[in-house]
Amino acid sequence: MKKDAGYTLVELVVMVIIQAMLATIALPKFINIKQDAPSVSTSKAVVSVSTSKAVVSVSTSKDIAQRDEAYRRSQLKQILHKST
Repeated sequence: MKKDAGYTLVELVVMVIIQAMLATIALPKFINIKQDAPSVSTSKAVVSVSTSKAVVSVSTSKDIAQRDEAYRRSQLKQILHKST
């Protein structure tokens, strides 16, 4: 008895056709990724900067509120100290 060894010509042709179809779909996407990379990078940097700005703004607002509260307390202590 003869054992089946390898692929038939039809199977190889089908595999080549499938690979060619996948390449026609995938290659344009990879080319566009390289062309779009600078704009995507820039937009990500803008988002990062705006997020950092928001974080600094919130932390600065909290610091200002804490300083205002400390100032008010010190003024109140001075007023109470003068009145006694």
